[in-house]
Amino acid sequence: MQKMNDIVVLFMSEFMFCYTDLTRSEEDKYLIGWVYLGIFGYLVGSNIIVTVFLALRDVFKALKREIFICRRDRIMKQNEEWKQKRDIAERRSKAESKLLKRVVNRIRLNDARLDEE
Repeated sequence: MQKMNDIVVLFMSEFMFCYTDLTRSEEDKYLIGWVYLGIFGYLVGSNIIVTVFLALRDVFKALKREIFICRRDRIMKQNEEWKQKRDIAERRSKAESKLLKRVVNRIRLNDARLDEE
């Protein structure tokens, strides 16, 4: 973009000689002025378009990053919740297995006592 600006400004500086007494006809100066304005308008328009495009690209990149971060955080939170639920389920199963062992041992103990009597 910088090189294009430099080239266009260099090219437009050549038009300055056309406004001196080298060009005798006022109509030619008028026509050259319109060409000059057209080139200047092209330069300004292209700079605006490039600036807007780059700004939009940066905005979309930032939005994409925010969306990625939100999704990552949500997934990490879900994983943490699943891990907690799994840990709770493991603790419950261990407690239930201990309780089941106690019940089985009591039944065996009661059966042993009944067999002795």
